[in-house]
Amino acid sequence: MQQDHISTGIIYSVPLEQSLHVIQKSPLRAVLELFRYIAFGEGLFLSPVTELSILVHSAQIDDSGHFIPNQLADAPKLPDLEIQPIHWNISEPPIPHSEGLPLVALFLASENPLERPACDLGYFSDPADYAVMRKGIKLAKRIGEKMREHGVKMTDMYMPVSESDAHLDAFVREFTRTNYHYASTCRMGPENDTHPGVVDNELRVHGISNLRIVDCSIIPIMISAHPQAPAVMIAEKCADMIKATYEVRT
Repeated sequence: MQQDHISTGIIYSVPLEQSLHVIQKSPLRAVLELFRYIAFGEGLFLSPVTELSILVHSAQIDDSGHFIPNQLADAPKLPDLEIQPIHWNISEPPIPHSEGLPLVALFLASENPLERPACDLGYFSDPADYAVMRKGIKLAKRIGEKMREHGVKMTDMYMPVSESDAHLDAFVREFTRTNYHYASTCRMGPENDTHPGVVDNELRVHGISNLRIVDCSIIPIMISAHPQAPAVMIAEKCADMIKATYEVRT
């Protein structure tokens, strides 16, 4: 069954001259920044989409959005939150979801075979996820407040009405988006398992010869990280297994 990472963003606007949009508005500035990048390896073109990620477990954050110092060493090792300062447009259409559905549900949208099926990704089917997202939003707001204290000019654009549970949950429901980290649709595991696997431990599809699946769909349970590096690792490992198979045959 498909699994995914979700994202909810609060958004600030900054002065044009401090944003990447300045190279869209000013061709001369764009040429200057391109020269700086080629000649000196600096400037706006050096900035990727994401320059910083804060990985943290929600158990390390109190209800006001601050870190709990004595919890840092004792918190779970795997993070369940990632804070990213990022250039992002939250105004894209939301992903519809219905609470209470387990993981992913796929429906026929109508009797028309040409119409795309309706897909519910099952976001927030576990109510405990709201508590995690609430702490993430509060931590992001505390970071924004510190940036303002240090002189960064930012104007609120998309923010919860307040930090009450009701307002935060409503904000999360309205502005949650997919991270496009889809995985686990062809999970690796025994064919006769409680949750049957699609591929074995060498990524061969059960019951079909000479067919392997080599991507993030084979991950049994979604990892607490971005899937790009794991996808490369899966491909390299499978390449070694395929080579080993043919070496045995020859």
